[in-house]
Amino acid sequence: MKIGGLRHLCIIGTLALAGCASAPTGPKFGEMVLPQPPQDKAVMVVYREYAEPTKLAAKIDVDGTQVFAIPQQGFAHALVDPGKHQLAIRWPAASGTPGWQGDAEWEAGQTYYYQLRGTSGHGWYFKSSLEPTAKGLAQATLKDCCRLITEMKADATLATAQPQAPASRRSIDLANIRQEMRESEVIIAIGSPDHVSSESTGKRGIPFYFGSDTRRVSWSYTGVGYVVFSRNEYNGELRVVETKADANAP
Repeated sequence: MKIGGLRHLCIIGTLALAGCASAPTGPKFGEMVLPQPPQDKAVMVVYREYAEPTKLAAKIDVDGTQVFAIPQQGFAHALVDPGKHQLAIRWPAASGTPGWQGDAEWEAGQTYYYQLRGTSGHGWYFKSSLEPTAKGLAQATLKDCCRLITEMKADATLATAQPQAPASRRSIDLANIRQEMRESEVIIAIGSPDHVSSESTGKRGIPFYFGSDTRRVSWSYTGVGYVVFSRNEYNGELRVVETKADANAP
């Protein structure tokens, strides 16, 4: 997918004019069953664990037509036609936030996951995108962060209430993980995580602080430990900052 650099100058008061997005009220990802793609369609899943501007819903278009809008910690899915298509993100016009466009190609009978990402660069540099994401990582993130958007909850198919079997410990060596590794490199080295969480480091609240490392993302590997990433404030990129062995990791 094509990602273009976007610059954004924050104008005080514009977010208030744009209004705020309500939190999603549908079932959690782990409480429902995604629709299976029919033979002549594909399924597109878009989720938003954390993306700035945090208070606004992002409108997602396929070939110029809006398919849904995603608030923070929400996700949605849609049946889409196979073939090549154009994806786009649109933000409320009054916010002054630029959008994004990219390309996608889907095969019938497949499910595709996209993570909505957005950074504001402390209000001086805005960039957003839809990032294709591996199924394992997408589902690990979704089950810990996201609810189905409110508009889709009436049609959700709930999962049968069955106790979940505990995840088995995998043969993983955290010694294979080095500082500054990207997400894709970690997945190649030790696979997708079992759980994903994130939190602010508190640096964002420091007056006149314009550095990065304002948010950390933690990948949990059951019975093994954690891989912790720092999020770059300006491009949204995640880089490993530490690993923590923990036999009690969920």
